[in-house]
Amino acid sequence: MTTKDLDSLRRAAEGATPESVEAAASFLRAVDDELQGMLAARALDWFARGVALVDREQVVEALSASEGYEAVLPLIEDLVLEEARKSPVARARLRGIRRKREMLGAEGGCVGTAEAAEILGGISKQAVDKRRERRTILALPRGGGEYAFPLWQFDEGTRDGLVPGLTGVLRSFSVENPWMRAEFMLAPNDRLGGKRPLDALRDGETDAAARAASTYGVHGSE
Repeated sequence: MTTKDLDSLRRAAEGATPESVEAAASFLRAVDDELQGMLAARALDWFARGVALVDREQVVEALSASEGYEAVLPLIEDLVLEEARKSPVARARLRGIRRKREMLGAEGGCVGTAEAAEILGGISKQAVDKRRERRTILALPRGGGEYAFPLWQFDEGTRDGLVPGLTGVLRSFSVENPWMRAEFMLAPNDRLGGKRPLDALRDGETDAAARAASTYGVHGSE
Protein backbone atom coordinates (compact mmCIF):
# COMPACT_ATOMS: atom_id res chain seq x y z
CA MET A 1 0.00 0.00 0.00
CA THR A 2 1.35 3.46 -0.87
CA THR A 3 2.11 6.32 1.52
CA LYS A 4 -0.79 8.21 -0.01
CA ASP A 5 -3.14 5.36 0.85
CA LEU A 6 -1.93 5.31 4.45
CA ASP A 7 -2.38 9.06 4.72
CA SER A 8 -5.98 8.64 3.61
CA LEU A 9 -6.45 5.97 6.25
CA ARG A 10 -4.99 8.20 8.96
CA ARG A 11 -7.30 11.04 8.00
CA ALA A 12 -10.28 8.68 8.04
CA ALA A 13 -9.33 7.47 11.50
CA GLU A 14 -9.03 10.88 13.14
CA GLY A 15 -11.01 10.91 16.35
CA ALA A 16 -11.77 7.21 16.12
CA THR A 17 -11.16 4.61 18.83
CA PRO A 18 -8.07 2.37 18.71
CA GLU A 19 -10.36 -0.56 17.95
CA SER A 20 -11.87 1.15 14.92
CA VAL A 21 -8.44 2.18 13.64
CA GLU A 22 -7.22 -1.40 13.89
CA ALA A 23 -10.40 -2.65 12.18
CA ALA A 24 -9.87 -0.23 9.30
CA ALA A 25 -6.20 -1.13 9.02
CA SER A 26 -7.06 -4.84 9.00
CA PHE A 27 -9.60 -4.19 6.29
CA LEU A 28 -7.02 -2.50 4.09
CA ARG A 29 -4.39 -5.16 4.76
CA ALA A 30 -6.83 -7.79 3.57
CA VAL A 31 -7.02 -6.13 0.13
CA ASP A 32 -4.59 -7.85 -2.22
CA ASP A 33 -4.81 -5.57 -5.23
CA GLU A 34 -3.12 -2.16 -4.96
CA LEU A 35 -5.88 -0.37 -6.87
CA GLN A 36 -8.49 -1.96 -4.62
CA GLY A 37 -6.48 -0.78 -1.65
CA MET A 38 -6.51 2.77 -2.96
CA LEU A 39 -10.25 2.58 -3.46
CA ALA A 40 -10.76 1.18 0.04
CA ALA A 41 -8.67 3.97 1.59
CA ARG A 42 -10.62 6.61 -0.31
CA ALA A 43 -13.94 5.04 0.69
CA LEU A 44 -12.93 4.97 4.36
CA ASP A 45 -11.91 8.62 4.18
CA TRP A 46 -15.28 9.50 2.66
CA PHE A 47 -17.23 7.32 5.08
CA ALA A 48 -15.56 8.90 8.11
CA ARG A 49 -17.00 12.25 7.07
CA GLY A 50 -20.45 10.65 6.88
CA VAL A 51 -20.19 9.28 10.41
CA ALA A 52 -19.39 12.76 11.67
CA LEU A 53 -22.74 14.03 10.34
CA VAL A 54 -25.03 11.65 12.25
CA ASP A 55 -26.51 12.23 15.69
CA ARG A 56 -26.61 9.81 18.62
CA GLU A 57 -30.09 8.52 17.77
CA GLN A 58 -28.97 7.55 14.28
CA VAL A 59 -25.89 5.84 15.70
CA VAL A 60 -28.02 3.75 18.07
CA GLU A 61 -30.36 2.83 15.20
CA ALA A 62 -27.41 1.84 13.01
CA LEU A 63 -25.88 -0.33 15.73
CA SER A 64 -29.19 -2.15 16.27
CA ALA A 65 -29.56 -3.05 12.58
CA SER A 66 -29.57 -6.76 11.81
CA GLU A 67 -27.82 -6.37 8.46
CA GLY A 68 -24.64 -4.51 7.61
CA TYR A 69 -26.21 -2.48 4.82
CA GLU A 70 -28.99 -1.34 7.18
CA ALA A 71 -26.35 -0.02 9.55
CA VAL A 72 -24.34 1.97 7.02
CA LEU A 73 -27.03 3.14 4.61
CA PRO A 74 -28.37 6.00 6.80
CA LEU A 75 -24.81 7.22 7.34
CA ILE A 76 -24.05 7.14 3.64
CA GLU A 77 -27.32 8.87 2.78
CA ASP A 78 -26.59 11.76 5.12
CA LEU A 79 -23.24 12.34 3.48
CA VAL A 80 -24.67 12.05 -0.02
CA LEU A 81 -27.43 14.49 0.91
CA GLU A 82 -24.83 16.94 2.14
CA GLU A 83 -22.96 16.68 -1.15
CA ALA A 84 -26.16 16.61 -3.21
CA ARG A 85 -26.95 20.15 -2.13
CA LYS A 86 -24.01 21.21 -4.26
CA SER A 87 -24.33 18.74 -7.14
CA PRO A 88 -27.31 17.97 -9.43
CA VAL A 89 -25.51 14.78 -10.48
CA ALA A 90 -25.27 13.63 -6.86
CA ARG A 91 -28.98 14.39 -6.35
CA ALA A 92 -29.90 12.28 -9.37
CA ARG A 93 -27.73 9.41 -8.18
CA LEU A 94 -29.27 9.58 -4.71
CA ARG A 95 -32.75 9.38 -6.21
CA GLY A 96 -31.64 6.31 -8.14
CA ILE A 97 -30.25 4.65 -5.02
CA ARG A 98 -33.44 5.31 -3.09
CA ARG A 99 -35.62 4.01 -5.90
CA LYS A 100 -33.60 0.81 -6.09
CA ARG A 101 -34.03 0.34 -2.36
CA GLU A 102 -37.78 0.86 -2.74
CA MET A 103 -37.94 -1.74 -5.48
CA LEU A 104 -35.95 -4.23 -3.43
CA GLY A 105 -38.44 -3.86 -0.59
CA ALA A 106 -41.65 -3.72 -2.64
CA GLU A 107 -44.40 -6.32 -2.27
CA GLY A 108 -42.64 -8.29 0.46
CA GLY A 109 -39.06 -7.75 -0.65
CA CYS A 110 -36.65 -10.11 -2.38
CA VAL A 111 -34.92 -13.44 -1.87
CA GLY A 112 -31.59 -14.84 -2.96
CA THR A 113 -30.91 -17.61 -5.45
CA ALA A 114 -31.22 -20.44 -2.93
CA GLU A 115 -34.57 -19.19 -1.63
CA ALA A 116 -35.83 -18.64 -5.17
CA ALA A 117 -34.92 -22.25 -5.99
CA GLU A 118 -37.01 -23.46 -3.04
CA ILE A 119 -40.00 -21.33 -4.03
CA LEU A 120 -39.79 -22.72 -7.56
CA GLY A 121 -40.40 -26.23 -6.31
CA GLY A 122 -37.00 -27.13 -4.98
CA ILE A 123 -35.13 -26.84 -8.26
CA SER A 124 -31.36 -26.39 -8.24
CA LYS A 125 -29.60 -23.05 -7.95
CA GLN A 126 -28.08 -23.79 -11.35
CA ALA A 127 -31.57 -24.06 -12.84
CA VAL A 128 -32.45 -20.66 -11.37
CA ASP A 129 -29.26 -19.23 -12.85
CA LYS A 130 -30.20 -20.60 -16.28
CA ARG A 131 -33.62 -18.97 -16.06
CA ARG A 132 -31.97 -15.70 -15.04
CA GLU A 133 -29.56 -15.92 -17.98
CA ARG A 134 -32.46 -16.61 -20.36
CA ARG A 135 -34.31 -13.65 -18.77
CA THR A 136 -37.38 -15.75 -18.02
CA ILE A 137 -37.24 -14.65 -14.38
CA LEU A 138 -36.50 -11.21 -13.00
CA ALA A 139 -33.20 -10.95 -11.09
CA LEU A 140 -31.77 -7.70 -9.76
CA PRO A 141 -27.95 -7.56 -9.50
CA ARG A 142 -26.61 -6.86 -6.02
CA GLY A 143 -22.87 -6.95 -6.69
CA GLY A 144 -20.35 -9.68 -6.13
CA GLY A 145 -22.22 -12.00 -8.46
CA GLU A 146 -25.28 -12.03 -6.18
CA TYR A 147 -28.87 -11.48 -7.30
CA ALA A 148 -32.13 -10.51 -5.64
CA PHE A 149 -35.36 -12.08 -6.90
CA PRO A 150 -38.49 -9.99 -6.16
CA LEU A 151 -41.08 -12.03 -4.29
CA TRP A 152 -43.95 -10.40 -6.15
CA GLN A 153 -43.08 -12.33 -9.32
CA PHE A 154 -43.67 -15.77 -7.77
CA ASP A 155 -46.90 -17.77 -7.83
CA GLU A 156 -46.62 -21.32 -6.54
CA GLY A 157 -49.92 -22.23 -8.19
CA THR A 158 -48.61 -21.93 -11.75
CA ARG A 159 -46.57 -24.33 -13.84
CA ASP A 160 -43.49 -22.11 -14.08
CA GLY A 161 -43.84 -20.77 -10.55
CA LEU A 162 -44.37 -17.17 -11.69
CA VAL A 163 -47.30 -14.79 -11.90
CA PRO A 164 -49.34 -15.79 -14.97
CA GLY A 165 -48.14 -13.91 -18.03
CA LEU A 166 -44.92 -12.63 -16.50
CA THR A 167 -42.68 -14.73 -18.73
CA GLY A 168 -44.39 -13.26 -21.78
CA VAL A 169 -43.83 -9.75 -20.45
CA LEU A 170 -40.16 -10.46 -19.77
CA ARG A 171 -39.74 -11.74 -23.32
CA SER A 172 -41.52 -8.70 -24.76
CA PHE A 173 -39.30 -6.05 -23.20
CA SER A 174 -37.30 -3.80 -25.46
CA VAL A 175 -35.01 -2.89 -22.54
CA GLU A 176 -32.39 -5.21 -21.06
CA ASN A 177 -31.72 -3.42 -17.78
CA PRO A 178 -33.33 -5.47 -14.98
CA TRP A 179 -33.86 -2.42 -12.77
CA MET A 180 -35.80 -0.73 -15.58
CA ARG A 181 -37.87 -3.90 -15.96
CA ALA A 182 -38.68 -3.87 -12.24
CA GLU A 183 -39.54 -0.17 -12.45
CA PHE A 184 -41.94 -0.91 -15.29
CA MET A 185 -43.69 -3.66 -13.37
CA LEU A 186 -44.21 -1.54 -10.27
CA ALA A 187 -45.13 1.85 -11.75
CA PRO A 188 -48.62 2.98 -12.92
CA ASN A 189 -48.87 2.77 -16.69
CA ASP A 190 -51.15 4.89 -18.87
CA ARG A 191 -51.36 2.15 -21.49
CA LEU A 192 -52.96 -0.03 -18.83
CA GLY A 193 -55.47 2.54 -17.63
CA GLY A 194 -53.18 3.69 -14.85
CA LYS A 195 -52.65 0.19 -13.48
CA ARG A 196 -49.27 -1.17 -12.56
CA PRO A 197 -48.30 -3.91 -15.04
CA LEU A 198 -47.97 -6.30 -12.10
CA ASP A 199 -51.61 -5.64 -11.17
CA ALA A 200 -52.65 -6.00 -14.80
CA LEU A 201 -51.13 -9.48 -14.85
CA ARG A 202 -52.91 -10.35 -11.63
CA ASP A 203 -56.16 -9.25 -13.28
CA GLY A 204 -55.50 -11.49 -16.28
CA GLU A 205 -54.56 -8.70 -18.71
CA THR A 206 -51.49 -10.55 -19.95
CA ASP A 207 -51.57 -9.45 -23.59
CA ALA A 208 -52.00 -5.78 -22.70
CA ALA A 209 -49.12 -5.95 -20.24
CA ALA A 210 -46.87 -7.60 -22.83
CA ARG A 211 -47.71 -4.93 -25.41
CA ALA A 212 -46.92 -2.19 -22.91
CA ALA A 213 -43.60 -3.89 -22.11
CA SER A 214 -42.67 -4.05 -25.79
CA THR A 215 -42.80 -0.25 -26.08
CA TYR A 216 -41.29 0.57 -22.70
CA GLY A 217 -38.10 2.56 -23.01
CA VAL A 218 -38.64 3.20 -26.71
CA HIS A 219 -38.12 6.87 -27.65
CA GLY A 220 -41.48 8.62 -27.83
CA SER A 221 -43.19 5.94 -25.74
CA GLU A 222 -43.69 5.79 -22.01
